[in-house]
Amino acid sequence: YDFNNKDKSSEIVLEWAGDSECATRILKFKNNTCKVNKFYYDSSVSSYNPSTGMLSLAESELGRYSKFTHAIGCFSCFDKVKVNGYTLSNQLTANTHSVVRKNKYIAAKNLTAYTSTKGTKKAFTIKKNSSAHIYALYQNGNKRYIKVKNNAGKYGYIKVGSSMLFKEDSCLWWR
Repeated sequence: YDFNNKDKSSEIVLEWAGDSECATRILKFKNNTCKVNKFYYDSSVSSYNPSTGMLSLAESELGRYSKFTHAIGCFSCFDKVKVNGYTLSNQLTANTHSVVRKNKYIAAKNLTAYTSTKGTKKAFTIKKNSSAHIYALYQNGNKRYIKVKNNAGKYGYIKVGSSMLFKEDSCLWWR
């Protein structure tokens, strides 16, 4: 692959797939020395833009965003990685797959949605037993949010901890 036309180097991508899981490894060499050996568990290359160096990995719940499983159940998303020379930078936001976006998640308790991932200004509340759709996952260190759309069509960010935010029978489960 050549994920970034501007960095004058190419990538070797190894993808492994088993019965219920997969992985992607990205390697880059310079002068016969491996400079990049990055492993992305439970993911595969979805697309890339060689003009910007932005790579999209189709990822499921065992990958880099695995901590979200405790809050929303199984999911699939598009993890983004910026490739620039011998540096690979994980992006903070992953958009969810259409299967996740179309699912109606039913709130297990009242959930506060904020206007941003800073979690300071309240956007709206999703009442217990009301539905929402999950559009993106955000993680920066231990800080995690899901981007949701409520029944009124408004978007907001809900803080994710270690407990289920939605009723289990409304979540997706495939493993």
